[in-house]
Amino acid sequence: CNVINMGFFPAFVAYPLIRKALQAFPARVPRLAVIGAAVLGVELGALGVVTETALSGLASLHWKPFLIAFLPIHLAIGLLEGILTVAVLSFVLRLRPDRLTASQPVAASGNQRRTLLLFLLALVIAGGLSQVASSRPDGLEWSLSRARFEPEASLTLQDHVSPFPDYRLTDNQDNPALAGLVGVILTLGVLAGVLSVLRRRSTHSLRKGP
Repeated sequence: CNVINMGFFPAFVAYPLIRKALQAFPARVPRLAVIGAAVLGVELGALGVVTETALSGLASLHWKPFLIAFLPIHLAIGLLEGILTVAVLSFVLRLRPDRLTASQPVAASGNQRRTLLLFLLALVIAGGLSQVASSRPDGLEWSLSRARFEPEASLTLQDHVSPFPDYRLTDNQDNPALAGLVGVILTLGVLAGVLSVLRRRSTHSLRKGP
């Protein structure tokens, strides 16, 4: 579900709608297009969560109040994500406009240093900042509380196969830091494997020629 809600909708629905607007790089940042794409991607993902939860049959859910609560709060989240994205792009445009185009190749050594830095930063955020995360409900939990959400007592597939169901270990103690660290390492490992395969295929195509 997360692959669809957080991956497919932004990449294959929201992004194509603003692809032409992004051709304004590096002259300027198309603010409205970037914010609109962020809002659309987040709202479609939120609609997907409501639909999937209602169809799953794993909970007693009043889907109309869930929908009424869930979409507006994610509208605010989408607006914030769009504004932050515009701010980051504007910052990069001011300092390194060449990084917003594909015309300037980046040295391999520079890529390795940046990758290592981002990896360490991800570990710090997942393993460190997760310890001081707010205990207040997030947008999903807040919306479910207004939809009279009652999860079924029976075990789900996640309870059987997930090593960290709901961030818990076998001793039923919450451990978001460990779950976050494992998640970061696994995610980057999968990404490295995919990039390695794509690089080999690209090299093979270049050697083979047209």
